[in-house]
Amino acid sequence: MEENQRTIKELRSGLSSSDTSILIQTLQEVKSAGSSVLIPELVGLLRRTNSQEIRDHVTDILNHLKNQSSADELVKELRKEDEPDVVSYLIAACWKNGLDYSAYTDNFIQAFILFDYIIALDALTVIENATRNLERAATTTRINRLKQQMEQMEENKRVLVMELIHVLKNKVTQ
Repeated sequence: MEENQRTIKELRSGLSSSDTSILIQTLQEVKSAGSSVLIPELVGLLRRTNSQEIRDHVTDILNHLKNQSSADELVKELRKEDEPDVVSYLIAACWKNGLDYSAYTDNFIQAFILFDYIIALDALTVIENATRNLERAATTTRINRLKQQMEQMEENKRVLVMELIHVLKNKVTQ
């Protein structure tokens, strides 16, 4: 356990480096060692870097998460995020990594409403792929919320709202 904590501490230190070669080496180690506790640092790196190479490494890690506890951490970071580029990376990672995001349907609906068409499309994909059966009462509330917000959306997003409503209705448990 102590060895693992030391490794995590070393990885965190590497992820906070301003040296690109150290960052890339650390990201490669994170990819093979992996730990959901490093997700906040990875998202922080997405926020602060302008390097596409670094962003590519980070998103590759997030896109290939396999531990379900990583979904909790990823959504926790998504809730805190308001930068559209970072939100886009995070939501895309959610549908690419294939973890179960059923418990977070409302978070993806919120992102769907708040952000642009591309992010809304990714959020729709997460909801469509990662949710299993939804309770009727919660789904009715979600559909009503979407209908209320629809008038304030751009025309192309309104089409997505109709698709999302259709998806939600089809996911309701009988």
